[in-house]
Amino acid sequence: MKVISSIGPLRVHAGAPRAGGAWTALSILVAIASPLQAAPRYTLGEPAAPVPTPSGQSVLYLTREQFVRALSLPAEQVFLDDAPLGYLPQRSYLASDVTPGRHRLWGVIGCPDLTLDVQPGRGYLLRLREVIDSNDLVSARWLSDDPGSIDDLVRSIGIARASPTPRGLQALAKKVRRKGGKHGSPATAARSGATGGTAKPGVTGGTAITGIPPLPLVFDATWHLESLDQVQSESDFSGNVGKLGFDGAALRYSSPRETIEIPCDSVTQVRYGGTISSDLNPWIEVGHRTPSGPRTDCFADSRSSLALETYNRLFAALYERCLGRHGQGALPESPAPGPDSTAAANPPH
Repeated sequence: MKVISSIGPLRVHAGAPRAGGAWTALSILVAIASPLQAAPRYTLGEPAAPVPTPSGQSVLYLTREQFVRALSLPAEQVFLDDAPLGYLPQRSYLASDVTPGRHRLWGVIGCPDLTLDVQPGRGYLLRLREVIDSNDLVSARWLSDDPGSIDDLVRSIGIARASPTPRGLQALAKKVRRKGGKHGSPATAARSGATGGTAKPGVTGGTAITGIPPLPLVFDATWHLESLDQVQSESDFSGNVGKLGFDGAALRYSSPRETIEIPCDSVTQVRYGGTISSDLNPWIEVGHRTPSGPRTDCFADSRSSLALETYNRLFAALYERCLGRHGQGALPESPAPGPDSTAAANPPH
């Protein structure tokens, strides 16, 4: 297991006095303090299988896959309600059991809080999207994806599971106490792979990202492609702007070029399709059955300022309404334990 320390070693200034008993005493203090200072706040292990959960529990997966700068960015601190989930460095993921109900996800710098409505026995995957703006500032937002893809995702990209150490959890719990437990349930120390907070009906605010949004949904400026190719140019789809709507029964798209209708009961997959070329608008990929065989259609909001919000709202509606009711998103009954499952099953002391 690779251990990553979140702080550097204790250093003594080169000009410090070295004579007498005072220097000897200082040396002893440094020798004692250095192991404590160097204790890591999280460890990175190999990609693990989904976290085993008790009956009725759900699992929340959080990924951070990007390097948006040449130099690495600090690990983000992540909380659910008033429980620490852990640290999320670049090229890593977190996995935690979550009780059903309404929760608030918070802690990522520059990212709005999220309100999550969690259903029993379900998996949820949120991917952190980080973008450098024109002022060289990092903007972070969460993007929903198919939880069934987590195993392939961590292996294909090569991201490792981040697990907080006892020292790391103590530091996160201290931050919650400083904030006075204002994000939800009473502050409690959590562990990676453990229940992340207790659902609290009164938790409101933040950006809702799960649960079915009010229907119908209508998006007036949407692009369409039958398949995504990362080398496509914007000219391949920018002229095909149409209206996309979902009423719970079917997804309908109409533009001057074409009309498409995808019945909800024909949908077989909903997932993040990616972005195209230099455009950052996220595309949603919808797999469905047709009389002539399987087909994929992809959609994205052409308005950059609304593109991510449109994606998340459409993903939640399609996934919950078309797939969730058929049991997709449910957790495996007997997932294989990952390499750090022992630590997940035993809370740190």
